[in-house]
Amino acid sequence: MLKKILAGATISIILAGSPARADVRQYGEDENFLVYEITGIISKADVAALATLRKTAKNSSKGVMFHLNSDGGDVEAAIELGRQLRTLQAFALTRNSGRCYSACVFVLAGAVYRVRSNSIGIHRPYSTNLTERTYKESQAEYERLAKLAKTFLLDVNVSTSLYDAMIQVPPQKIRTLTLEEMDQFGLLETDPAKQDLDDNASARYYGVSKIEYLRRKADLEVKCSNQLKRMTNGGNADIEPYLRCEESVMGKRRKIQ
Repeated sequence: MLKKILAGATISIILAGSPARADVRQYGEDENFLVYEITGIISKADVAALATLRKTAKNSSKGVMFHLNSDGGDVEAAIELGRQLRTLQAFALTRNSGRCYSACVFVLAGAVYRVRSNSIGIHRPYSTNLTERTYKESQAEYERLAKLAKTFLLDVNVSTSLYDAMIQVPPQKIRTLTLEEMDQFGLLETDPAKQDLDDNASARYYGVSKIEYLRRKADLEVKCSNQLKRMTNGGNADIEPYLRCEESVMGKRRKIQ
């Protein structure tokens, strides 16, 4: 899995200074991933476009990674995109100077593998409908959107406290989340249900019980942290030092596919 993350597949969702709707297209592929690019404001048109491209991804044995660089857009469209990422068992992250703000966070939440990223920003979701309406109607829309967002977050195993944090920030402002806050909300690392499946598979591979595997996994995070940092900081740097350290802790060489 680590080799896949380091493979360098790039998918961009770029919103700042872009056209009124996103352009969704297949960008390319490498040995591990199908690569897609989404540029522009997140809109309902993107949902249909990605649904069409998803057919190709579902028929492929390769993974899918989304590289997010978005200022947001339509909240309901972003939630639906997040659900499509969940169906694809996708990776998602920001890269280099990329950022994921506003509605984009719902896209990130939908991925089952959420790689540590910088520039994740939140604010209160809001309706873009400018039709004149009463306060009662506005309140009903606010409650509907809150229910929709919280239901989605529960479905993707992200804490609904993320939405509670969102509504504390006026829509004209952005609150950038720290890595610690992202951890607390459940926006980092692997979705817990997917992680449980992966841990089961790893325990079977190493021929140990789940309890023993988790013990070794905890040791690995401590004993091989320096090798992992050197490798990830170097991009596609030599992963052999980390693999040797991992083997010494886990008791068996990991397969790299």
